[in-house]
Amino acid sequence: MATLARLADFENAQRGYAFPTVETLARETGQSKRATETNLALLEEFGALSREKFTASVGAQHLRSRYVLHVPEIYRAEDAEWQRWNKK
Repeated sequence: MATLARLADFENAQRGYAFPTVETLARETGQSKRATETNLALLEEFGALSREKFTASVGAQHLRSRYVLHVPEIYRAEDAEWQRWNKK
């Protein structure tokens, strides 16, 4: 699914989440904003990701979403960038 793949590209391994806007995801995947929102909801329903709301800056009046991807550890073990920031 293009939405999930693009979110993975945006993921910050150090912080463990991605935070592109829906508009950015839609543009980057060639989908409408509504289709992107539907895909995000389905991915969340299937357990592929979690959404967390946050304010982008102090005093901001609107919330943004950050996306935590639920990737099996077997795949994380092969991700050098993830391993670099998440050594246990």
